[in-house]
Amino acid sequence: MIDTREEQQLLQEKYNGKATTEFQIDKERLDNGEPLAYIIGNAPFLNTTIHLDSKPLIPRVESEFWLEQALKETDESPKKVLDIFAGSGALGIAWAKARPQDSITFAELDENHLATIEKNIKENGITNEVEILQSDVFKNIEGSFDIILANPPYVPQNRDLPKGVINFEPLIALFAGDDGLIFIRELVEKLKDHLNPGGALYLEHDSTQSDEIMELFPSSFTVSPRTDQYGVARYTVAHYKHD
Repeated sequence: MIDTREEQQLLQEKYNGKATTEFQIDKERLDNGEPLAYIIGNAPFLNTTIHLDSKPLIPRVESEFWLEQALKETDESPKKVLDIFAGSGALGIAWAKARPQDSITFAELDENHLATIEKNIKENGITNEVEILQSDVFKNIEGSFDIILANPPYVPQNRDLPKGVINFEPLIALFAGDDGLIFIRELVEKLKDHLNPGGALYLEHDSTQSDEIMELFPSSFTVSPRTDQYGVARYTVAHYKHD
């Protein structure tokens, strides 16, 4: 018996409408709170299909929204783009799909996700020049970029999250100290070394962090907090002027 919309989606997308024994096993996984995207094995994200083989953070619609805004704000000339804290590579993959003229570097700390990024590049037919690096923030990244896309861990340590998130998604990709700003501070501190003058950082963060994040940037940046499609303070755009 199909009881929920998610069960119906699982049945159609993974089993072509056939309620096999394997479907019943997956239905139990769903009943136990495992996210549907992990059970299906992929998630849609801005005209791409993002595979989740290594169980990276599942891409959210809020990230999809701000990435689409970033694409609209970027002129047509070729750009060097960095997807930092890449996880599945969703941000960089969707960017590459929309802008084949750009080169994309993916940087991710967890080496288990690097093969997932490679798979997503291949399965989405990405033809851009790409590079995949294992890196702790900027540690192994050389050179500078025109666009940096960042969805770092930013959840404050004492924040209660849904059980499906806590029990199944990678906590290392979620929590970032008492105020959730550990990685964001390091990112901003070293940003000048990796963002070209005239370039832009698009940074996702918690709805409570906008004011503190604005204070982290030196005067050489023009900083603008932005809201998502739900009117929630979700990301900040920082343009590097000049020293």
